[in-house]
Amino acid sequence: MKATLLSVCVVLVCVGHCSGLKFAHRLESCEASGGQCTRATKCEGRVADGYGDCMRGKVCCLLDLPSVDVPSGQADHQPQESVVEEHTGSVEPEGQVDIPHPGTFQCGKITIYPSTVNPRLRIVGGQSALEGEWPWQVSFHDVTGHFCGGSLINDQWVVTAAHCLQRHTPTDVTIYLGEHHLDNVTGNENKLTTSEWVVHPTYAPSQRGTPNDIALVKLDRAVDITGNYVRTACLPGSMDVFDETDHCVISGWGNSMGTADEKYLQHISVPITPSSACNDSWNGVINNGHVCVGHGDVGACGGDSGGPLVCLRDDHYILVGVTSWGSFSCQHYGYPNIYTRVTSYLEWIKSVIQ
Repeated sequence: MKATLLSVCVVLVCVGHCSGLKFAHRLESCEASGGQCTRATKCEGRVADGYGDCMRGKVCCLLDLPSVDVPSGQADHQPQESVVEEHTGSVEPEGQVDIPHPGTFQCGKITIYPSTVNPRLRIVGGQSALEGEWPWQVSFHDVTGHFCGGSLINDQWVVTAAHCLQRHTPTDVTIYLGEHHLDNVTGNENKLTTSEWVVHPTYAPSQRGTPNDIALVKLDRAVDITGNYVRTACLPGSMDVFDETDHCVISGWGNSMGTADEKYLQHISVPITPSSACNDSWNGVINNGHVCVGHGDVGACGGDSGGPLVCLRDDHYILVGVTSWGSFSCQHYGYPNIYTRVTSYLEWIKSVIQ
């Protein structure tokens, strides 16, 4: 199968930041499972994936979770312990979640969770994210609107895919931080321009596997990264290795193929796919600069390019990959999504942003 870039007009495998995500299967009815079909933003319980009786734009909301109050006191105040119920579909990490107090800076930290829901039990399954849930998510806009994603890594630099910047110049692009709904303004957005960008010097768009598909974009000014809605993802360590045992999430506003409201930021939990199996699927084009996720049936699609693949380590979300390419159909089982592996480019990233 021909590998195609996840650019604005091209449809790829839906990863984390698709405007919507494809689902491979449907479960029993939402109501029969004790749920209620509603908008994701109205759900005060657990959003469950795959219920076919919920009409387009609505999700199945299950209200069977224990109430947990999010601490609002001192910065070092820890969330209360609660009993973790067994949910076979849950992909949220187990263990205590350390939620930092706004006004302090820690990379890879989410500061917003619904006050009535234990964040450890929320399911990430190709549904609309909460506003502020992935505060490092960036939206790139041109005259046509949103066309690519990115990840904030410090107060003035964004990581994205090199192919996102083709056919653009820094003056053509507007960057939004704190974005949630592409049309609705909540007041938490930051609209910025770019002062410069740097494409990896060995990016090879015409070569098989599109190697070195990574770029850095400098914002026109430094931004506050200590609030709820704009924060940074952590960079990995040079020796960090991520595999199928890690809890990883992708997000974006890409093409949902009719499965979701693409104006809302979407997210889905994905497994890291072993490189050997991925390389077999993609006819030997995978190299050490790639990281593969999922199975190709759900994931990223057109418009998700450049967005983040983050994995949870020691209560911090680490930027593991940058959305690059995948199956043209966005839902071809057996053909994993391909991301640029951030650990392979750490020295280059540091040399540019420092």
